[in-house]
Amino acid sequence: MKKLLSLLTISTLTASVPAPLLANTTAEKSKRKTNPNQCGNSCRLEFDSIQNSVLILIDDEFILDFTKSDILLPNNLLSQKQFFLPLEQKTREIINFYKQNGTHKKINDYRLDDEIYEVDNYFVGEISNVKILFGKYSNYYRITSFSAEIPPFQSLEWLKQQSQFTLVDSTKTTTWTRSDLITVDGALNIAIANPNIDKVVFDNVLQPQTNKNWTINVKPETAPRDHHLQVNFTLDGKPYTSEITVWMQAKIDAPAPIIKENLSDVIKFGDENNLANILDNNDNTIISAITQKNSLQVDFSQLEITNKENNKATLTAKPDSTSYAGSVEVIYNVVPATIVDLKIDLKPTSTEAIVVQDYVGQIDPSTITNATQTFYYANSESTITLKKTHNKQCHDGGGVWLQCAMKQNIPIEYHWWNKWD
Repeated sequence: MKKLLSLLTISTLTASVPAPLLANTTAEKSKRKTNPNQCGNSCRLEFDSIQNSVLILIDDEFILDFTKSDILLPNNLLSQKQFFLPLEQKTREIINFYKQNGTHKKINDYRLDDEIYEVDNYFVGEISNVKILFGKYSNYYRITSFSAEIPPFQSLEWLKQQSQFTLVDSTKTTTWTRSDLITVDGALNIAIANPNIDKVVFDNVLQPQTNKNWTINVKPETAPRDHHLQVNFTLDGKPYTSEITVWMQAKIDAPAPIIKENLSDVIKFGDENNLANILDNNDNTIISAITQKNSLQVDFSQLEITNKENNKATLTAKPDSTSYAGSVEVIYNVVPATIVDLKIDLKPTSTEAIVVQDYVGQIDPSTITNATQTFYYANSESTITLKKTHNKQCHDGGGVWLQCAMKQNIPIEYHWWNKWD
């Protein structure tokens, strides 16, 4: 122990103090209040709070270590920050305070005046309402009196430790405007994870979780606005609730309004949208007839046919249509198809051709190309002519052309027309 005492006999009176440490800053005023700039044979200091202080046990000696704390000491104590506690009854209270409230662990690389020791470490993250009396022994100081409190549990700080606030665009900025208010100027991802969390509510909506992990994406809207994060958790059987406000300053342009066309301006043809004669009033038949007569292309998937009657139907834009609005009426006459028997007269156009009438009746319609499609029949004569296809194989044979052509599976061109009365 004599070796330890000798190690602490360092000169602090002649320590060189950097200029910035002498500045009387706002932070220093709040921590230091009216503490003196110099400490004589003794001095009493008061602090609102001190972060990250440690009690060190080396053999049977105790040291109060402020090396990693934010304590603001008088100028001639700045270079020390490790203070022995005399083993007196009144300093036992300091030892008990740290043992009761601190986190204990063994450290085998504790440094004291360039020497390494194995020590017991009692760490306290924050103490408040701190009062310390320093006494000078030779040319170093000890703590002879000490009092402090453990501040009430800060549920907000606990929540912030369990949360990550990450901007999607790293070029944007985040600022903690208040301890419970974060200001962002771009899309933000919030990640929260802790098994002690019971539920997470964002903007009054209960958030889903996977194995006690929550992810929330906050996107800019058309105007800046604030969002509310509420977290409920339980520690040591006691429930807590913490809230954080996210102030989204970024905004996006409102989407361009969708302009829908009036259906009566899209489907427009002829006289009163008259489809004339149609075979039936099935939807596909009506759509096909409109497509043939209408000058504009129409997306019928966004329409529905309603109020369908024998001679008229109404086309209406669907409620979810993005292109059309309103409705339009079309009229028509339903004229069913008429099946008629047609007489086919074959007349040769060449003196070399001979028509065998008996063979004509054996014509297989499936071998005829360019098949005639549906046509309307109304008191007419229909004439069908067959025109031979010049084919050397049949011509050179000098035989019956039609018979030859059909035997050789040669396409026969044919057409029909109506001769109206």
